[in-house]
Amino acid sequence: MNAHARGPWSSVSDDDKINFGKLAMVFLVFAVISLITAAVWSGNQSTQSFTVSPGKPAGPITTTSSDTVLNIGLAHATPNQTWASIEASILDSRQKRLFSFGDEVFAESGRDSEGSWSESKTTFDMKVTIPDPGTYFINIGVTAGRVGQKADPAISSQARSRVVVAIQRGSSIPHLVVGILALIIGLILNEMQNRTFTRLIEAWVEDD
Repeated sequence: MNAHARGPWSSVSDDDKINFGKLAMVFLVFAVISLITAAVWSGNQSTQSFTVSPGKPAGPITTTSSDTVLNIGLAHATPNQTWASIEASILDSRQKRLFSFGDEVFAESGRDSEGSWSESKTTFDMKVTIPDPGTYFINIGVTAGRVGQKADPAISSQARSRVVVAIQRGSSIPHLVVGILALIIGLILNEMQNRTFTRLIEAWVEDD
């Protein structure tokens, strides 16, 4: 047997070896493109605003493509010392409820040993996906009352909310996920080739 026999990797020429640095650059460029695409798709195509009262659906909201993403923001007119539990519903063209979401809002104030204080939460938002193109409406249901008391039908019936519906260009999630994965892989490949982070850590340790 030849005492100088080469190992299994010795027959691989430099030209045949994988250049992890170049491969890392490809992944990093792809990551940047994917993240920029995600940012573009997360923008709004159009915006509508409505004043909505309980039992009086507002709209129409028209979508022209499948899986349209709606950014829905709701600002409730909340008098001081009152609370409200709000349920917002998306209705189809026949006024049939498709799905709902909601939250609680309140506004209160007072005085204590440190002086006057006030606290409130009067807005909330939700991102929903409409599966099919078509015409839709939004309706709200409100249960409201005075702080520390049960619901008051008189306050509930007078409730008013401002709803802003922004139609998003598309879903940014797939591009965001792919971009993050490509970024991680690119950083790992770059570290395998150039040991960038390892050198930074070693330099930091030596300085200490």
